[in-house]
Amino acid sequence: MRKELLNADVQTLKRFANIVVANLLGNIDVFYNVTRSAGLPLAFEGAYREMELDESFLDKDKAERLLGAIDETKTESKEFYIDVIKMIFEDKTLFEAFCIAYFDSDEHLAEFLEVLGYEDKLIRLEKNVVYQMRRDYISSLIAIIKATMKLYGVISIEEIYEVIMYYMKDSFAQTRHEEFTRKRGNYKVTVFADPMFFSIEFLYIYLQTCGAELLVTPDGLVMDGCFADEYQREINDVMKAADEGKSAEEIFDVIDDDQYAYRKFYIENIDKPLYLPDDIFYHADEEQGYENVDSEEELFDYLLELSIRFKDKVSNYEDDDARMYEIIRLIDIAVQGLNDHNVWLEGSVTKAHDMLCHELNDLGVKLKKDEKIKLMVLLSDYSEDIRLWRERGYTAREVKEGKVVDHLTKIDDLFSEMFANDGSIKMIAPKDEHYTDIDPKTGEKIIKIKRSIYEDGGPK
Repeated sequence: MRKELLNADVQTLKRFANIVVANLLGNIDVFYNVTRSAGLPLAFEGAYREMELDESFLDKDKAERLLGAIDETKTESKEFYIDVIKMIFEDKTLFEAFCIAYFDSDEHLAEFLEVLGYEDKLIRLEKNVVYQMRRDYISSLIAIIKATMKLYGVISIEEIYEVIMYYMKDSFAQTRHEEFTRKRGNYKVTVFADPMFFSIEFLYIYLQTCGAELLVTPDGLVMDGCFADEYQREINDVMKAADEGKSAEEIFDVIDDDQYAYRKFYIENIDKPLYLPDDIFYHADEEQGYENVDSEEELFDYLLELSIRFKDKVSNYEDDDARMYEIIRLIDIAVQGLNDHNVWLEGSVTKAHDMLCHELNDLGVKLKKDEKIKLMVLLSDYSEDIRLWRERGYTAREVKEGKVVDHLTKIDDLFSEMFANDGSIKMIAPKDEHYTDIDPKTGEKIIKIKRSIYEDGGPK
């Protein structure tokens, strides 16, 4: 652990410990052990009993210290938080459990561990094949979950499950349980990082515990952070009803679909098909997701043309980096003005135009009347290519041109073939099966081989 962190104040250490523990508890293997040790209701009890998870995975003392580290009602000593971080990162099993569950990219995981001084341990762990299989699987889930927030704003857990299956069905069909287990060493078996146990129940627990700043309602709606105030208002109303002694049925009656912005938004758009891009992982990156369309390129070129009038503090740099940065920032501002990602406020060309004119003025560019008109025309065209929550990820242009497709209806047969009624993956007998599919890039028919999930019929 780095000396700078050891010398940090207690609030800094508490914040780091909270991040570490919150991500660790997103690993359902750890979450199960904590709830078991604390005497709380158990998640996946049957699955863990079948897998015979090592009882020494997490003892009662460690479980209590983890829960203490995320207790916001009190602050422990510096030594307490240092010991919790060390307890996790200097234990092989807990360190791997944390790394597998970390709710961000591998790059950000490496950066975070470098801050704490454990980057070398990650480098060694990444050489382990079983770890890589487990981490790659969870990383894919994380990326798709992030992309759904970016594309749709509000979505049900059942829909997230269907989206994950749409993109990962081939991967699941070729997965073998043995690839995610070890015969020797620590952390031999896992329920959390083994696709065999992927189900709606798994997804519900994971989204509630994953350590990310996701907003999840008790009835299974997941929403973007911009709905935080409305979400908190609903939670407060539900808690008030509970304090008044109302029954569970009466408490759920408190949740009025028209009363809270995200529920109203969801109900209004629930029947629209979800936009499912060829590359869902591109949309998972918060700094990506804008697509190269002609309308954006034309807007960029016009802003580049205007940039020669930027005031000295921007235009007189030794290279063009400063100007490029400002132009990209202006494009981002245009998107903010055009999209509908500000809770229930819809974007508009006028709003985006006003925002850009204000920013350009601050940069020393005062637009003439004809320049303002040209900017308005370019923004109007670009607005047709912005991905909209109210269209469930489709653009206005795609809707007008009849390009909306309900992709999810195409995988119903696969669900019934691969999954049991509770959503868990069936243990399929050995069988390789040829089937035809459509190449999304060429539109041509291709032949694939769908292998059984377990060549030996499943775990014995």
